[in-house]
Parts: sequence; C-alpha cells; structure tokens
Amino acid sequence: MNPPEPAVERQARRPGLPGPVPLVGTFSLLGLFLGGWTVMTPEVEDALGAGPGRLGLVLSGALLVAAGANVAGGVFTERWGTTRALTTFLVLWSITLLVGSVAPAPWGVAAAVVLVLSAAGAVDVVANVAGTAALADRPGHLVRLHAMFNLGSAGGAALVAVALGVLGTAGWRWWWVVVSLLVVGGAAVWRGRHLPAGLPGEHVGLLDGMRTLRRERLVGVALAFSLGAMVEGGIATWGVLHLRGQLDAGLLVGAGGAVLGALVAAGTRLAAGGVQSA
Repeated sequence: MNPPEPAVERQARRPGLPGPVPLVGTFSLLGLFLGGWTVMTPEVEDALGAGPGRLGLVLSGALLVAAGANVAGGVFTERWGTTRALTTFLVLWSITLLVGSVAPAPWGVAAAVVLVLSAAGAVDVVANVAGTAALADRPGHLVRLHAMFNLGSAGGAALVAVALGVLGTAGWRWWWVVVSLLVVGGAAVWRGRHLPAGLPGEHVGLLDGMRTLRRERLVGVALAFSLGAMVEGGIATWGVLHLRGQLDAGLLVGAGGAVLGALVAAGTRLAAGGVQSA
C-alpha cells in the first residue's frame, strides 16, 4: 500500500493525471516545443545558411551552454525550491522564444537557438526534480509523467507540419510565438501552486553538484545519461533533417516519422508505467 500523499501534492494533482498539474503541463510543453523543433530543423538550417555544417556548430554550442544551464538550474532549484524555480525558468524560456521568433538571420537565429534550447533545459531540470520528489515512491506514475513529454512531442511535430504547410518557411517563427504564449500562460496559471521540494533549500554553489557526483561515485552514471540524451536528440534532429533535406522525402514523411516515433515512445512509457503501478 502506498503511503498517504503530502497535502502539498494532493492540492497540486487532479484525478487521472500521473503527477501534479504544473508538472504534467510543463512536460507536455517541453515535448510540444521539441517535437516541433525536430520537424522545423531544415527551415532553421536555411535561416542559418551554410548548410548542415553551421547547424552542427550551433547545436554543439547549444549543447555546451545547455550543460552549464542545467547545472545552474539545479543550483537555483536547490536555493529557491521548485515552486519559484519553475515559474522563473518558464518565464525566461518564454522570453527567449519570443525574442528568438524575430531574431535576424543568420547570427541572431544562431544565438536564439542556443538560448532557447538552454532555457528549455533549465525548465526540464526543475520539472524532473519536482517530479522525482513527488513520485519517487510510485515509479509507474513517474514513468507515465514522462510520457506526457512524448505525447506533447507528437502533437508539436504534427502542428509544426501544419504551420509549415500553411505559412511556408516562416512557420517555425510563428510556432515559437505560439509556444512562448503557452509557456507564459502556464507560468501564470500555475504560479502559487506549491510543488514537491518547493521550499528553499541550502545555499549551494555551482560546483557543489559536481563534487557530490564525484563523492557519491556517480560520475559514470551522469556521463551515461548525458551520452544517452545526446544520442536521442541527435537521432531526432538529424533523422528528420536527413529525410527532408537529403532524401527530399517531403514534409509529410518527415513529420510523420517524428509523430510516429513520439507515439511509440509514449505508448511504451504508458505501458511500462502501468506494469510498474500494478
């Protein structure tokens, strides 16, 4: 039998959802953006110019900056608590999306890609901290919570395909505007909802997390997670880019592959979550 839920978590959840409402919404929004990003990569590549080489350099830079943003996200989550940190980073992410939607090509777009992906990474850190604090004793619910990301990703890929089909190459900029409004709207609605691990903690430094990993002998695990995330993102980004850009498979095939992959991932997590909860 599961232990009683803390009052904070009971207030933040609704029946039928795998976790607190703000976290379900946040994971869905992250998936919505990144699923759309997967499909719009050829248009972003065109805005950057100079072919896949420059896109690769920009994404490599985004990976490095995002690593630092993730560390900072963890530090400020510990200092502020997840409630304040989630609202803060959602607003920051919304601002980067809105500014990035009007950034001039090519270098403004390059900077926007780095900042938007890094801000999304910081949001992801806070959501994972709060989700783990809420559902660590219910692993099935935690797995299903992450399935919300995949469902959002499927929706984002499909919607961006429609936007590109209707608006042409400018569709990706309008998509960033839409996601920005959804993100800031979510931050406004969820503001004041107390999350698990929502209270301020210790005043930790930027390097304390690395020291903890080394002390607890978790460096290898952290590297494995990092490589796994990098491979997953690389397959999604370059897979659709190859389909649409190199094989000229068309928007429908590229977006369809992204939607199908996200739905398979969502189905797998939902099924695994049901087994864990049984």
